[in-house]
Amino acid sequence: MKSEICQKILERIRKEKPNFNKLAKGVVFKNVAHQKAVQVYSFELLEQEIIRLLKFEKFENTAKKLLELIRKRDVPAILKVFEILDPQLEDYCASIRENENKAEEEIIELKPGVCGCTVNLKAIWRIILKKLS
Repeated sequence: MKSEICQKILERIRKEKPNFNKLAKGVVFKNVAHQKAVQVYSFELLEQEIIRLLKFEKFENTAKKLLELIRKRDVPAILKVFEILDPQLEDYCASIRENENKAEEEIIELKPGVCGCTVNLKAIWRIILKKLS
């Protein structure tokens, strides 16, 4: 489901943000393993999630820009994008969850109409979109 993907991307951004803050401040690491985890794996894990963000049309340009910054290892610029992206992604995830919940709750009902019976086409459309995503 889109809401689960969206939520995982948001969680990854929030997990990696403290690591990027450490890199930006030039913090001395406890040991080599911790240093490698922050300087290598943080970028790799974030890149994997941002690639998934490309599937969301609304965030496609931001995701491309962020991927470019990740590949350049431009930590200050990545943190600036995080500040903009985090609240937008939070709102978007909430709206997706709300729409998915509406689609799950929809009941297709037949109603008497001018030309016989009518159907709630919006409810059918939301159910179809939910099944396809």
